[in-house]
Amino acid sequence: MVVLLHVGSCSRCHCGQHLNAIEKEVGPDHEKSFICSVQFEIADVVHFEAGDEKPRVKDAENSAASMMLRGLLIRKIEREVGPAPNGLFAMQTSE
Repeated sequence: MVVLLHVGSCSRCHCGQHLNAIEKEVGPDHEKSFICSVQFEIADVVHFEAGDEKPRVKDAENSAASMMLRGLLIRKIEREVGPAPNGLFAMQTSE
């Protein structure tokens, strides 16, 4: 189940529209957890990232945004200096 949360324009970097969505709701009503995603397009390339399961929607949104930023930063570093040996820039998703 994907529920649209927000479509907006990024005023800081003018990268166009971004989409935040709840990808999944897990658990009973009194103990729900959420997995959110963020998606946007830059220079005709669509970037998509889902975050970790979190007990609050806002925390799940922040998780997805954080993972997106990490991924973009790692890809930028790898483009500029090449892949890191032994997965030095590998993303760590557990907190």
